[in-house]
Amino acid sequence: MSLAAFSAEQATCHASLLPMDCEQPQTVRQISLGKFVFAYENVLGTSMELILRTGSPMEAAHCEWRVLAEIERLRGILSTYGPASEISRVMAGAPVQSPELAELLDAYAQWTNRTLGAINLNMAGVIRLWKDAAISGSTPSTAGLSAAAKEYRAYNVDALGKGYIIDRVVTLARQLAPSGLLNIGGDIRAWGQDSWLIGVANPKVPAENAPPVAQLQLREGAIATSGGYARSFIVGGRSYSHLLDPRTCQPLAQLASATVVARDCITANALSTAACVLEPAMSIALCERWGAFAHLLVDASGSVTSTVGLSDMSVTGTASTTAPASIPAPQGKPSEESNDSDKKSAAKPTDSTAWTKDHQVTINITLKTIAATGNRAVKRPYVAIWVENSEKKHIRTLAVWGNNDRYLSSLTTWWATSDDADLDAIKAITRATRPAGQYSVTWDGLDEKGKGLPAGDYKIFIEINREHGRHVTGSSVIHCGGDNQSIDLAETTESEASKITYGPKTTTVAVDKK
Repeated sequence: MSLAAFSAEQATCHASLLPMDCEQPQTVRQISLGKFVFAYENVLGTSMELILRTGSPMEAAHCEWRVLAEIERLRGILSTYGPASEISRVMAGAPVQSPELAELLDAYAQWTNRTLGAINLNMAGVIRLWKDAAISGSTPSTAGLSAAAKEYRAYNVDALGKGYIIDRVVTLARQLAPSGLLNIGGDIRAWGQDSWLIGVANPKVPAENAPPVAQLQLREGAIATSGGYARSFIVGGRSYSHLLDPRTCQPLAQLASATVVARDCITANALSTAACVLEPAMSIALCERWGAFAHLLVDASGSVTSTVGLSDMSVTGTASTTAPASIPAPQGKPSEESNDSDKKSAAKPTDSTAWTKDHQVTINITLKTIAATGNRAVKRPYVAIWVENSEKKHIRTLAVWGNNDRYLSSLTTWWATSDDADLDAIKAITRATRPAGQYSVTWDGLDEKGKGLPAGDYKIFIEINREHGRHVTGSSVIHCGGDNQSIDLAETTESEASKITYGPKTTTVAVDKK
């Protein structure tokens, strides 16, 4: 996680900030009586979802506004990415003034002691050397890393900072909404009497629509996941985890991910991060000693090594997760910008052979962060990703993202060809934090009913429609079968250049460019 710059003006969100006396925001989705969902991009450098149970839409909008304001206030104190924050001034030699920064620094001292050094505040210099290594192509020297680890007040609060902010924000939110859930980059805190079905992302298959490795019901508690699969440094053509062992200053490779359920988010963050550093036996001992309700460790091979406590919380069966899926509604007629790259793809003749085992199509898409005008928050666009066969028949919807069911029909191309998409039972996914706007969706060669399809040519569509923005549709044919395939979709007004690939199932990570 990172405390990257965020402001109410620059946030990409699904919910308008409205005064208490206005009508219900049209961009708030009421998922059941008294429950409202708000979704954002570029909050603390990642994505965010807030689900509230309140007595009225106006109360929900007021709570959402207060949550945004509190996140921005705390970011102004704790962000190490700008010279104006209090922590940046402290690193330059100023004294600590706010109780919030004092609390966070005390938490680091406490968890450094509890985890035998697996949590360390003074890692900014070490991280900088690894980022420089990604540019130079040469790994840092042992002497250089050792010196960087000893730099004075070289603070990096990525391990605990986001969890601390979530806990503080929930303290405020529970005064305004009796029940709710806050999810920032896969770190989740729930409060009140509602139980929420939470999925744990599979670190070997972390796509947005991939089945989770586990599920559990969360009520009045927190869950966090750490792992190196979501971000990486590429040095000399080799991928290194962005998670570093403070004791050796080297990237971690022992665990694929560690998930911890605890009473609060800072505890869950500290124990899940430490679990990626320490030996499994030590990690389990720390979880049991310092208040974890449950934990799940997945080793580098993808095998689950520990599920202590999850057996009592898990829900049987599996669920396919799209983030967030919605049910279609009445049709709309927006203008459309087309970006069909069929002619550019090197498609091969369709054949009738079976789909290659353990192969998949992967669609990587990065939504653009659109600059706000005035005080108007910029909403994340509606997105649909789906597959058609060579006969132009809709085969499967892979993902539909949108917060208001009434407006899903604004994705007119998808709407005209698809059947209804069911709302997901899973309300949130805990995962290692990924960069804002970056999503990966996979297709395993099955149709909507789970029937296997033959190898051949398939058309992948990506449709994006933004309120007060543009409506774009991109598509490309890719051959599924035989040699690996890779197709590029051109940049649009709403997305960066996208890549569609066919090949063996692999874990996709984002390169840390900060």
